[in-house]
Amino acid sequence: MDVVAPGVNILSTTLNGNYDSDSGTSFAAPQVSAIAALILSQDPNQTWEEVRFRIRKTARKLPSYFTFVDPLGSIYGSRSNEVGFGLADAYFALCPVQYFVYFNLFNYNEHGVSDFQVEIMTEGGSPVYNEYIVLNSNDTYSAQYDLLPGDYTISAFANGGVWQYYDFTVVKGGQLSFTFLGSPYTTSYWGNPTYVSYN
Repeated sequence: MDVVAPGVNILSTTLNGNYDSDSGTSFAAPQVSAIAALILSQDPNQTWEEVRFRIRKTARKLPSYFTFVDPLGSIYGSRSNEVGFGLADAYFALCPVQYFVYFNLFNYNEHGVSDFQVEIMTEGGSPVYNEYIVLNSNDTYSAQYDLLPGDYTISAFANGGVWQYYDFTVVKGGQLSFTFLGSPYTTSYWGNPTYVSYN
């Protein structure tokens, strides 16, 4: 499963010009097809692989479902067995990617494996990224995420420790790099971010 879409109590047309509500994948699938059509309306020369990429990449994460790092995680973010890469989002699928946020996790726990969780949320508290990562001693994990301009918070913790937060603002045409040093035995912290402008 790649993405999900609303499919419960969806209002639709019926015979003889009437309307009724029903549920099922037959009501969810057309919404994703419509997003694909909108993407192609922007650029009819896109391949089906490019359309699929944008739908997967811009799907909204649903943190109430257990997620794990997919082998394609560095491209699409975390996924879930229940909802795939998340809820298909027409708005974000049609917005051009304008910004890249990179982050590195470093496990400086010398005693073995540490579990990490990373979240990126909008100013209003909506999650846009959520990953669970397991690292061996002195291992580093790197990922990239594409964001639209706005205010965000990136947060992480190691092995159920205290969340460490960093607020940042995304502007058009640039790159932010974060590094999180985490261990369950000492204080975890975000290093100072590095900003690069593309303008």
